[in-house]
Amino acid sequence: MCLYGHYTGDWGHLESAWDNMEKYIIPVNEGDGKEEQPTMSNYNPNSPAAYAAEYSQPDQYPSRLSGQDGAGKDPLELCLMLHGVITMV
Repeated sequence: MCLYGHYTGDWGHLESAWDNMEKYIIPVNEGDGKEEQPTMSNYNPNSPAAYAAEYSQPDQYPSRLSGQDGAGKDPLELCLMLHGVITMV
């Protein structure tokens, strides 16, 4: 949809998709956040994810996840703790 909007100038499809995503996918935090993200208590900032390379062209995706390159410690851990999304681990 981004490429379509870029080449045609018609961003309506992307705007519609974004509106749907905001309505149905992105959780709304109405309390302490635990009801929207119930598994955050299992979060380990020392093992956040596998590394996925980024590419300049869409045809180069999906990026392979080999597991040979560790992602390291999550740099957003402090921010997540400050906003009450996670507690000290």
